[in-house]
Amino acid sequence: MQEDFINLRFGLLEQLKNISTRVDKILNEDELNIHQMADLLRYAQTYESLSNAYSNIAQDI
Repeated sequence: MQEDFINLRFGLLEQLKNISTRVDKILNEDELNIHQMADLLRYAQTYESLSNAYSNIAQDI
């Protein structure tokens, strides 16, 4: 069971890293369009949810 939690945490970390990479790519653009702004908002919400899940799993281990 603990191994499952650890694997889940590593999966969450990978997702957080992917989101960070996408955000960095958007922020390196010279100008942002409305779709990129919407993506940034969605990424922020997803990042927050994943971070909370990561913290909750860390408490369960």
